[in-house]
Amino acid sequence: MGGRPTLKDIAQEVGVTITTASYVLNGAKSGTRVSDKTREAILEAARRFGYRPNNVARSLVRQRSGVVAIYSGYEELSAKNYFFAEIMGGLQVGCAQCGVDLLIHTGPPEADDHSIAQSLLDGRADGVIVHASTHHQLPHIIAESRVPAVAIVDQVDFLPSVVVDDAEGGRIQARYLHEKGHRRVMYRPAFCEYASTIRRETAFREEAAALGLEVVDGTMTVAGGWSGLTDPEKRIMLGPDRPTAIACWEDMNADQTVADLEEMGFSVPGDVAVMGYNGISVEFGRRRWLTTIDAHWALVAETAIKVLMRRVAGEEVPMGTTLPVDLLEGATA
Repeated sequence: MGGRPTLKDIAQEVGVTITTASYVLNGAKSGTRVSDKTREAILEAARRFGYRPNNVARSLVRQRSGVVAIYSGYEELSAKNYFFAEIMGGLQVGCAQCGVDLLIHTGPPEADDHSIAQSLLDGRADGVIVHASTHHQLPHIIAESRVPAVAIVDQVDFLPSVVVDDAEGGRIQARYLHEKGHRRVMYRPAFCEYASTIRRETAFREEAAALGLEVVDGTMTVAGGWSGLTDPEKRIMLGPDRPTAIACWEDMNADQTVADLEEMGFSVPGDVAVMGYNGISVEFGRRRWLTTIDAHWALVAETAIKVLMRRVAGEEVPMGTTLPVDLLEGATA
């Protein structure tokens, strides 16, 4: 046989119609009943001839592409960003388990939400993982399109969302520092008011108040900018009534805080304790020593793919899936 084997070749070999061969090998819809003996003969012939289904044709038959997309409304999905690296790893694991491919969607900087949505929802993907806030326009456009979608990390009220228990993570930070004897703590907030970071900071402050912890306001960091201590924060730390601990909104922020404190002559945690949040697996600097909250972001991403595929299959899914967080005790607090 010359060239790539076709359905016609398989059908002729077994003595069945092309429709029957397609039903067995490509999942094509057919009213024809196929016996176990005939099915096995078709499969055996396909193995012998080295037949490989045409994925494009099969997707047209099934009306599915076997592809899911990821879109983030926050920033470029860069592998240099440890958080996104964790998310992407989990998405790939989830896709492998569900037998689908992952499309990383990016658009030109000048593109508006509608043009991005047009290319994102052009039929290449069976569903979309959305990483954006409720206030971002694109989740609204995706929801109106009725393309199956699942939000990740930050809860989107009108989409099924897979998140972590951010509030419990904030409470754990406050309780842990209180148990270690700290009574005056600086909180270093996020550079943007994400739903997730608002929940963790609010819960931290509420728990701190209940425990009698005084919270000193740190400086909001800048997206893509310096994550270390700012000059106003350094002045607070060098003052006579400095905090004895610093709680940070995420791990890279905490890691740079540790480095800055040591450069200023402080011992961590002897003079100042530092806590992070995220528990990312990529080791940067002092990662293995950092006391932090493990949010299991890879598991969140993996779970989101599974929820999305249930939606693609037409199943009902919960509007909210919240995964637990854990304390990771290191040597910085």
